Amino acid sequence: MNEKVARIKGQNKSAKEDDLLKIFATICYIFPMMTFDYLLDQTMYQISWLQKYASKGVNYSIEEKAFAAGNMKKKLKFFLEK
Repeated sequence: MNEKVARIKGQNKSAKEDDLLKIFATICYIFPMMTFDYLLDQTMYQISWLQKYASKGVNYSIEEKAFAAGNMKKKLKFFLEK
């Protein structure tokens, strides 16, 4: 987790400048009520937690479209369920 935080903050030389922007865009796509200003006021732990659920939400929406097209046989599990 520390390596991930260091990479996002830009302390690591291999980090890209727009990593945090991509994370914020993913979170705002799944949770449209959250703004960039709101996200800038959160801690890195909260951003990481939101990113985890936003990634699951994106995956769910992709699987939902595949299931509707008949390309999946298994039943979908909602991304907020355990």
